[in-house]
Amino acid sequence: METTYTEGLVFFTDLAGFARLTGNLELSEIVKVLKDFAAITRKHVEKADGVLIKYIGDSALGYFPPERVDEGAAALIDMKQEIEESFEIKGQKTGLRIGANYGPFAVCDFTPFEEKADLVGETVNIAAMTGSGGRAKHRSIVIFTPEAFRKLSSSGRKAFHKYTEPIVYLA
Repeated sequence: METTYTEGLVFFTDLAGFARLTGNLELSEIVKVLKDFAAITRKHVEKADGVLIKYIGDSALGYFPPERVDEGAAALIDMKQEIEESFEIKGQKTGLRIGANYGPFAVCDFTPFEEKADLVGETVNIAAMTGSGGRAKHRSIVIFTPEAFRKLSSSGRKAFHKYTEPIVYLA
């Protein structure tokens, strides 16, 4: 695979409370939880023509191309809502933290060590840091960096007016 330099809306997700909620589960039950999470994530990302790069335990990393930023932002919000409304671990609802950042990054592999694609760059690091973290105050939140928010169309930005926390734009 050739390394591709591009830009887009990079996202990183993290299931809130995953370690606490799965602490007493059998390994097979944890695998089922993660497969169910992956299916919901894939459905929303692919619907908006996004690219899922990888799952990292209870987290996912991917991106939406520049021409799909509005659709990608809506897909992330829809995914969060579906997780919160219908996803349960041990009979308990869970939240989803999502960080989204817009900017340049590289899509590359690390052959011969790894033949799957990965994302590299400061844009990716910022999305990951924004979407993770166990602060109780941010148990479940979608955070768009200023760079991501500015790339939304005017109608995409107006869609944020109907949300209060936990959908936020970092200033």
